Amino acid sequence: SESLVADLVEAGIPAVRMTHGAVLPSDGWLLHGVFVEVDEGNRLQRAVIGFGSGASHMEVMVGVNDLATHPEAPFILFGTVTDPSKLPGAVVSMNPYMAAARFVMEKNATEKDVKRTSKEIVNEILKYKDKFREQAESPKPGQ
Repeated sequence: SESLVADLVEAGIPAVRMTHGAVLPSDGWLLHGVFVEVDEGNRLQRAVIGFGSGASHMEVMVGVNDLATHPEAPFILFGTVTDPSKLPGAVVSMNPYMAAARFVMEKNATEKDVKRTSKEIVNEILKYKDKFREQAESPKPGQ
């Protein structure tokens, strides 16, 4: 989270780190995510071959909520889709607000890997910032 805040600020987007349970502001975007282990790896391959071969991989699922309009639900999600080969890159879809960007790193990632993943996430946000704003401000079904 510290890398994300630093990268967002560096890109000209005001950002602060919020601790779990903190009172959220009534305006702004909340960027949140979870790590998902998608490959347990192969211990024998790691032991015999080494050099990271057979290592476990983690994917990062990222959501962005608009605190002013719908703080309880993300208006965009980044992460793995069921069949990413059918989506060209990080496509912003209107429903269910899913982008096919993948952020993958080793389970025991180095600080360098974490910073690289952070930059990838920020680059996706910057790439679609105007589209995100349109989606966040558009009326949702049932309104």
